[in-house]
Amino acid sequence: MNFCSKCGKEVHEDAVICVHCGCSIAPMGAQGTQVEAKSNSLVETITQRIRINAIIWIVIASLQLLIGLFSWEWLVLLIVGGLNLYSALDDLKYCKSFPEKPVGIVNKVKPLTGDIITLIYNLVFGGIIGVAGSIYYLIAVRGYVMENEKAFLALEEETFGVPFEDIAGATEGKVVIHGFNQKFLLGGTVKIFVNGNHYGDIKKGEKLEMNVSQNSTVTAQCGYAKCSYEAKLGRIQELQLVYERQSGSIQFQIVSLTAL
Repeated sequence: MNFCSKCGKEVHEDAVICVHCGCSIAPMGAQGTQVEAKSNSLVETITQRIRINAIIWIVIASLQLLIGLFSWEWLVLLIVGGLNLYSALDDLKYCKSFPEKPVGIVNKVKPLTGDIITLIYNLVFGGIIGVAGSIYYLIAVRGYVMENEKAFLALEEETFGVPFEDIAGATEGKVVIHGFNQKFLLGGTVKIFVNGNHYGDIKKGEKLEMNVSQNSTVTAQCGYAKCSYEAKLGRIQELQLVYERQSGSIQFQIVSLTAL
């Protein structure tokens, strides 16, 4: 079975018109092959760039840790180097999982606050060496994703099998939020807001479910870190809260997106 790209409901594999919403179904074939080739190219390119970025940060972190052993700022350098090293190893793991499920890359790289924080403290404690990693990330990784944002979002829709838009006629949606699940993360209580109103708190390993109506913005806040997600109508949206150790920022990653 295939899915309608407009309403997200199942249609017969030979259908040319969706029986649910009346929209035309794009045929597969040569066009589909070209789209698939472009998608594979996007995934391969960004995966390779994230891997290079991770290697750069491993080198930077190693130098910071080495210098920290002989510097009067040893404690600060060891902390900064440790954060950079842990983040780089996380990126290497991400390189293995992303090609299998290429989702969440736009939400991962789009916020700039954490990147600026990383750039500043690495500039202060790492000098030119520390800045090199941030520059490569902003240009080669984030720049590439933002340049191809629509293509990456289309790839996510293809992976989930349903479009991100609201389903026509739907009056509510459902959001399921999973708390932090990373190892060695202490505390991690996050406040959840819907359209600015406090909805509840979620701790590490917990799950919070909510029904949302039109124009609902779900916001998570942990200390000064904050991220938001525009809820979709007619969808069940599972979101994973992720804490970025290197920058201290948090983000929502879409785990699944299905028709309600």
